[in-house]
Amino acid sequence: MKSIAVLMTCFNRVNTTLKCLEHLYKAEVPDGYYFDVFLVDDKSPDNTGVKVKENHPQINVISGTGSLYWTGGMRLAWEIAAKKKEYDFYLWLNDDTFIFPDALTTILNDYISLKNKNIESLLVSALEDPISHDLSYSGRFNREKVIPSGVPSTCTYVTGNFVLVSKTIYNKIGNLSKRFSHGLGDNDYGYRAIKNGFSCHVTSKIVGQCSIGERILWNDPKLPLKERAKRLFSKTGGNIVEYIDFIRIHKGYLRACLSILNTTKLLFLPKKHNK
Repeated sequence: MKSIAVLMTCFNRVNTTLKCLEHLYKAEVPDGYYFDVFLVDDKSPDNTGVKVKENHPQINVISGTGSLYWTGGMRLAWEIAAKKKEYDFYLWLNDDTFIFPDALTTILNDYISLKNKNIESLLVSALEDPISHDLSYSGRFNREKVIPSGVPSTCTYVTGNFVLVSKTIYNKIGNLSKRFSHGLGDNDYGYRAIKNGFSCHVTSKIVGQCSIGERILWNDPKLPLKERAKRLFSKTGGNIVEYIDFIRIHKGYLRACLSILNTTKLLFLPKKHNK
C-alpha cells in the first residue's frame, strides 16, 4: 500500500475547514493507496481543531502557537507527519479548497504518467472559481496561469492549494523554508524543486474549486500611506523583508536591490480613490 500524508493548516473558519474535509473524504482513493490527515489548528478562537476531531476522530490534530500563518502551519504539519512514518507522498491541501471526487485519482495518475517518462515532478492543482467556473488557481509558467490541457503541463511557479510532493522530492529538499511565514513558502518550494533537478507540472484537468481570496497588499494604491507602511511588514500584507529575501535567493542580489528601490517608489505613490 502506498501512503499519503495530507497536510493542512487552519485558523478560525471551522465551517470552511469541515467542508474541505467532507470533500476530501468523499474523494475516490485509488486501489493500493490510503491517506492520513495532519491538521494544524493555530489556536482558532472558534475551536476548529476540537470540532474537527469531534467529526473526524481519526485526524491528527496539532495545536499551533497562534502565530504560524500558512507556511508555518504547513511546515509543522509536515514535520509531525514525517516523524510518524516515511510516507510515499505528502499532499498539501488548503482548507478553503474543495476537491472533486476524482481529484486524488487525477493527481496521482498524472504523477505516475510523468514518472513512467523518468520525470520526477511536483504536481500542482488547477482549480476553478465555484461561481464563474473560470480558472482561479493553477501553476504558472513564468507569469501566466497554466491552463489544463489533458496532460500534465510544465510550470515554473507553484501555488500551494492542492499539491502532491513525492517522497523522492521531500527526501532531497526537505520541508518548507523557515524564511517565510505565510505567502512565498509554496513559491519558494517550487523553485527549490526545480533547482534540485526536479520538475513542476500542473494537473491534466481542473480537480476542485477555490475562490480567489481578497488579499490587500502594502502596495495597493487605494490604501493611505499610513496603512501601506503598516502592511509593509505584516505577515499577510506582502511582508517586504521576506519578499526581498525571496528575490535575493531566487533572482540574485541585483534584482533584490532593484526591488528595494521599487518598494520606495510604490510606497509613496499618491492614493487612488475608487470611482
